Amino acid sequence: MPIHVDEQWQYVDAHNLSEKYVYVDDLILGRVRRRQATKPGDLTREWFTAECWNGDAFIPREEPQAEFESAVQLLVFDEGR
Repeated sequence: MPIHVDEQWQYVDAHNLSEKYVYVDDLILGRVRRRQATKPGDLTREWFTAECWNGDAFIPREEPQAEFESAVQLLVFDEGR
């Protein structure tokens, strides 16, 4: 079962929300959303949320993750599938 992820981020909301879809073969497992926050004079902070696709809607999984790879793992190893 090959797992693959979109190569580029798709921007959803101006500059602070983007997403990549995660697939197994040609079926969608879910998406990872990246949120970014920047304060003037500060570094950009980002966090990632995993959302499983259940056939009708995206269902959020657990708490936001600090790393993209951790969010992808929540989708790949989702026990509710």
